[in-house]
Amino acid sequence: MQIGSLSLQSTEQPHACHVDVPLDEPPALWLMIKRSSPKHKRHVKNALKEMKLTEFLMENHFFLDEINEPRPLAHRADEVEQLWPIHVAAQLGDRELLRTLLRAGADSTQVSSAGRTSLDIAREEDCEGSHQEVIHMLSSNVRCCSSKALLAQDSQDRPTLKTG
Repeated sequence: MQIGSLSLQSTEQPHACHVDVPLDEPPALWLMIKRSSPKHKRHVKNALKEMKLTEFLMENHFFLDEINEPRPLAHRADEVEQLWPIHVAAQLGDRELLRTLLRAGADSTQVSSAGRTSLDIAREEDCEGSHQEVIHMLSSNVRCCSSKALLAQDSQDRPTLKTG
C-alpha cells in the first residue's frame, strides 16, 4: 500500500495538521475526510488534488509545476508528437485530473506539435462514450478556476469611480 503524507497549515488555524493518507485505499481516505471539519475537508481535498497532479506530471515525464510546458521529445524514442499535460489528461479521459489542470491554469486551447487540441485528442480516444465527460468539459468553454481567482478578477473588472 502506498502512503502519502499531507501537511496542512491554515492561517486560521496556526497549528499544522499532518496526516498519513493511504493512497490506494479510497474508502479509508473518505472516512478520514468525512470525520473532519468542513474547513479541514477542503484543505485535505485540495492537498490530495495537488498530490495527484504532481504524481501525474512525474509519471508522464513533465516538468513539475510547469503545466503549460510540453513534455520533452526525448521522453520516448517512438514519440513524434510533442504533448502538454492537458493533452495527456484528455487522452486518458480523466475528468478530475483535467479539472485540476484547468484550475491550475492549463490552456485548454493549447495545440500539440501535430496541431491537435486536447478536445481533438479526447474525441479520437473516445470509445463508446468513454471520454464523453472530458469532451463535454472541453467543448463547453467552461473555465475552471477557484472562487478566490474569480473574486480577484471581478474586482479588477469593476470600474472605479473617480472623485474630485
